[in-house]
Amino acid sequence: MATTVAVAILGASVLNPRWIGPSGPDAVLGLAAWLHLVGYAALGAALRPRFSPGWCGVAVAVVLATGYGAGIECLQSLLTYRTASALDAAINGIGASLGVVLRCAVERRRARGRAEP
Repeated sequence: MATTVAVAILGASVLNPRWIGPSGPDAVLGLAAWLHLVGYAALGAALRPRFSPGWCGVAVAVVLATGYGAGIECLQSLLTYRTASALDAAINGIGASLGVVLRCAVERRRARGRAEP
């Protein structure tokens, strides 16, 4: 699942963004920002189960998803029709963190439900 999400994010990140509207400082709450937030939340949530339980696994999932986002921002700097944005990279990190936290909460709730008689 994480690979599928990562490939979808990469594909969307190298397309010409004419239909999305501005990103970076011009669109903090624009469509592009929400797409970054949701996409990286999905990636963080998908990565979380691949690593050890506990805070170490949480940290690895967040760092990998955030690093992937930063790498894609660097890739976008090489494309004439895209621009790299530190703000977009930060939104990617926030989305990844939210996705991992949400996944942890769902897993805890499921585990609690199974433990009750």
